[in-house]
Amino acid sequence: MKTFDFIETLKRFEKPVFTTTDIAKIINKNKNYTRLYLHRLKKREVIREIEKGKYALRDTHPFVLASNLIFPSYISFLTALSYYGFTTQIPRVIFLVASKTKKEIKFDNYSFKFA
Repeated sequence: MKTFDFIETLKRFEKPVFTTTDIAKIINKNKNYTRLYLHRLKKREVIREIEKGKYALRDTHPFVLASNLIFPSYISFLTALSYYGFTTQIPRVIFLVASKTKKEIKFDNYSFKFA
């Protein structure tokens, strides 16, 4: 599958965070080929790996990524206050409330903390 077609297919699914299994279904290939395909896309910087087995397109906003790592979850605390303009501080830590606990994830210049 060509890269442009792949990106358009992902955008149509409206799933900002996807897994190896999701991609295997889209390109209709086995897991080994899918891993190679994802490796090549990462090398060309089309996608980025958030954590092991979870990927996102290069230009996806960190708030969108954070809220889609665990379902259900939502952005809260200082991060939400900053987003809505109730504070002038710009946080580098994105706080999330989720039904499951998860270790902190560092991604680019951001840190995702789950409470």
